[in-house]
Amino acid sequence: ARGIFKGLVQPGRGTQDTRRTALFEELIPPGHALTEVEIVLRKLADARLITTEDRDDLPGEDRTATLAHERLLEAWPWLRRLVEENREVIAQANQIAEDAQRWESNGRDESYLYSGARLAVAQEGLENGQLALGGLPLEFVNAASQRQQAERMARRQRNQRTLAGLSAAVVIFALLAGISIIFWRQAQANAHVAAEQAGAAAALLKLSQERG
Repeated sequence: ARGIFKGLVQPGRGTQDTRRTALFEELIPPGHALTEVEIVLRKLADARLITTEDRDDLPGEDRTATLAHERLLEAWPWLRRLVEENREVIAQANQIAEDAQRWESNGRDESYLYSGARLAVAQEGLENGQLALGGLPLEFVNAASQRQQAERMARRQRNQRTLAGLSAAVVIFALLAGISIIFWRQAQANAHVAAEQAGAAAALLKLSQERG
């Protein structure tokens, strides 16, 4: 019930809190089924605390729930305290739901997914249990997390390929350097031999001239 009511409130920012219409699927907390939420919603509707669009021809994900009246936000101390204690989390969940709907309306284009700090905050909220998402909003965050993991893996593979390329380049450079040293030493040796031969030839020539 707490999760359901948090999903049916739009906290004001400098303005009065208002009621919010939510899809049934948005009100399903992780680890629970739609049938469980429907039972609680039915009891709340029977108590005239909420109203539902609950026709048999609508699938669960298309049905909606709304607070019966905005006066409940002020007149019911329990609900008022619930909103005050969870104002930031409720606002965050509502924003994710709006962004998820925008993502869905645009064919689940990846450019609408969260990244960076926004994704990190959503992931942290889910991990510590403060943020309870269901249905499309949860799919939205999971899709963003999966894309982030895919990007990290692709980046790691690129880094590995770059490192492998650098390693190969170092090996090739070392081989070329070694070959260059060998040729240089050979050239030095050849030059030394040539110098000795030239010296010997000059000595022979001089000796021949002296005798002649």
